[in-house]
Amino acid sequence: MKIGILTFHASHNYGSMLQAFALQHFLNTHGHEAETINLRSKAQCGMYPFPLLPRHRQLNDYLVSFSHPVKLVQSCRKWLRYESFLKENVRLTPKVYKDWEDIQRDLSFLGYECLITGGDQIWNMRCRDFDKSYYLPSKTPGIRKVSYAPSFGDSFLSTITPAQASFMKDCLSDYSFLSVREPSMQQYLSKLLGWEPTVTVDPTLLLQAGDYNRFIDDKPLVKGDYIFYYTPFFRIGMEQFAKRLGSFYGMKVVTSLPFFNNHRTMEIVPLSGPREFLNLVKNAKMVVGKSFHLVLFSLIFHKSFIAFGGAEDDRMNLFLEQMGIPERGNVNEGNYRTFSLPEIDFTYTDSVIATLRAQSESFLEEALR
Repeated sequence: MKIGILTFHASHNYGSMLQAFALQHFLNTHGHEAETINLRSKAQCGMYPFPLLPRHRQLNDYLVSFSHPVKLVQSCRKWLRYESFLKENVRLTPKVYKDWEDIQRDLSFLGYECLITGGDQIWNMRCRDFDKSYYLPSKTPGIRKVSYAPSFGDSFLSTITPAQASFMKDCLSDYSFLSVREPSMQQYLSKLLGWEPTVTVDPTLLLQAGDYNRFIDDKPLVKGDYIFYYTPFFRIGMEQFAKRLGSFYGMKVVTSLPFFNNHRTMEIVPLSGPREFLNLVKNAKMVVGKSFHLVLFSLIFHKSFIAFGGAEDDRMNLFLEQMGIPERGNVNEGNYRTFSLPEIDFTYTDSVIATLRAQSESFLEEALR
């Protein structure tokens, strides 16, 4: 079946880009002809501009960046690594689309039999790079509509307005098959639509460690034992926690985020695209941070981890409970009392993930039959 996918493929965020790769890779290795529709909305382009382009940035910020030439060069090279990963590993439409109307005009030419929206937080209307395209907001005669594991994120569900709910109902009623990533979404949409979507795993869990290993250099990026620390947003409390964790275990702390360059107690790997991120997780002795996908890849590569604020994040809390390790998320920035947590039984977590993966594969098989 020829399939067009709409997701956050071009977000310069490790989890977003890797989940886009994973879904397409899974479909293509299971006999389908899938490609990702290269939607790059104005909002998304503004969030992830090439660092040397001033039109997407405030003039003052743009000029200040030139006072730090090393950081500027690193930012440019990191941006290019994301785009290189996309070009080499994700099949994209040759044309770049700006909005749903632009896509809709080409649907007959593109020849899709099915459109899949998902995963990531594409249905979270509070995301800065949200676009109505991710809901497939108009009729697509002769083209099946399917969702695979989209998410509302951890806050949108409690803020949905009547107008937003009406928009969702109009769009999603036209889908042939619906799946979502969290049970809370399943419950909400069941009431809204009158029929129950299926809960499926994040696209990254459709693949296994061996599928990702072929993208990782055999040589570790960092010499010696280390703790890998990653969070998409700067939080001084988390940084202090990571440093104390390093002192407790007698290991250096490594991060891929350039805004830690002034903190010499951490080792920086600034030129880190998705491929390098996988390398850093795979070769770490331990992983710590606040990122849903960081936790998923820690389990895929059998790495001990600590997830900040997991108990307050419904998505994270449920997943950790499913894995039988809720204590891994019961950590906050002020909790320095102990770093001694029970060992993770990776045989058990592998078996749970395998069961969830099989259920998700069955959903896709039925939806694309």
